Amino acid sequence: MPMMKFTFSLAAILILSACSLPTPQTSQPFDNAQDRPPQPSQETESEGEAPAEEQVMEPESLTGSLLPERLLSSGLLELGNRDAAHSMLLITEHHCNYCRDFLTEYMPMLEKQFLEAGTLRLAIAILPLKKYTGSKEMSSALYCAGKQNAGLGMHRLLFERTGSDRASLLSYAKELKLDEKIFGDCLGSEKTTTVIEEQQSWLRSLGVNLVPTYFIDGKQYTGLPYAADLEGQIREAMEK
Repeated sequence: MPMMKFTFSLAAILILSACSLPTPQTSQPFDNAQDRPPQPSQETESEGEAPAEEQVMEPESLTGSLLPERLLSSGLLELGNRDAAHSMLLITEHHCNYCRDFLTEYMPMLEKQFLEAGTLRLAIAILPLKKYTGSKEMSSALYCAGKQNAGLGMHRLLFERTGSDRASLLSYAKELKLDEKIFGDCLGSEKTTTVIEEQQSWLRSLGVNLVPTYFIDGKQYTGLPYAADLEGQIREAMEK
């Protein structure tokens, strides 16, 4: 594949073709951020979920502002004004370097320009990757923290830390001042397992097997975009 910047329309065609193969298993060869080529990048594949409903709170965001946070019945973490006219669904994974870049480089822009303004709501879904030990456990940790209105805080910690064993996840809960007993019980519950597995099935039904992938008002994009491209995609959707 040439090391060049693809337009999203061409990248989407190529990636969706790959998703249609019988058993897509390989990830992008550029797993390390230092090796990232100057084109939209992503990592591969695993399992997904169903629709949504809710619960509310206002956690501290990346920019230090307060954002409404809701844990939907589908396990999605939703941020921003629930009545926003436009929506974005972000599918990510906590070991993925490109996904970490999306959080650190683009979330502040999304928050300041769109979420705080109430024009966009953002839902976060996790697609566990089989090649990463603890990927599913981290998904459960995000869900269980969301039940205590600390989903965004846990989302950030899971990108910053490497531990995914039970002791590590409980230490993150303690750091976020969560009820550790409730959090621990949630991690091992059948309901949590069911929610995570249904979410994975739902994502697979959408044809998602690469991260990061995101949908803006239902239009799918795959890979880590340039900041200007992401902002342009959102503004284009808002003009329709």
